Amino acid sequence: MLFEIATDEPGFTVDEPADRLGTSLQLPPWMADEREAIERNLPPLHVPTADA
Repeated sequence: MLFEIATDEPGFTVDEPADRLGTSLQLPPWMADEREAIERNLPPLHVPTADA
C-alpha cells in the first residue's frame, strides 16, 4: 500500500518537531474531545527504532 501526502507551508512540523513526527497522534482542535474514543479504536503500532 502506498500513501503519498503533500502539504503547503507551514507543513507537518507546525504540530510537532521534525524529530518527533509520527510518534504521537495529532488531532485538530475540533476532535480533541473525541481523543479517548479515537485512540481506543486504533490498533497498537510499533514504531521502529535504529536497533529494532
